[in-house]
Amino acid sequence: MIMTSKNMIAQTETILKYCVLGLLIVFALATLFAFVINWETWFFGRKLDGLPAGIALGVTWLAAALLAAALIKFPRMDPLLGGLTAVYFGFLFVNSSMTIQKVSYTHQGFSPVLAAFAILSIAFFIVALIKRYQENSKIRP
Repeated sequence: MIMTSKNMIAQTETILKYCVLGLLIVFALATLFAFVINWETWFFGRKLDGLPAGIALGVTWLAAALLAAALIKFPRMDPLLGGLTAVYFGFLFVNSSMTIQKVSYTHQGFSPVLAAFAILSIAFFIVALIKRYQENSKIRP
């Protein structure tokens, strides 16, 4: 079977979509676990306890859960949802990087896991845009 670039983009987009979806589901479950067990979190280098931490954890969980549900429910909106997912994981990456730098008193600390999540979601966003562009640029008679 001959692979065209269109087929490769579609398959890559599908693989990346399910990877991002899995990450969102796992991250939503982990955040929900933290929300249920212990209301403590870090926000841009500040430790939050009690109600402020509960709000931060709840919003983080809700955002991941809504993005995962939207990726399942609205497949035609993959480029938009990919962009929102990239913003979500980008925010978490910046938040954790600033926290690591403030807590460890260094300027070179970051979370490689959240960096990988952000890179994967950016890749999904780019591939979804390319796929949408290919679909919209068909020559019509």
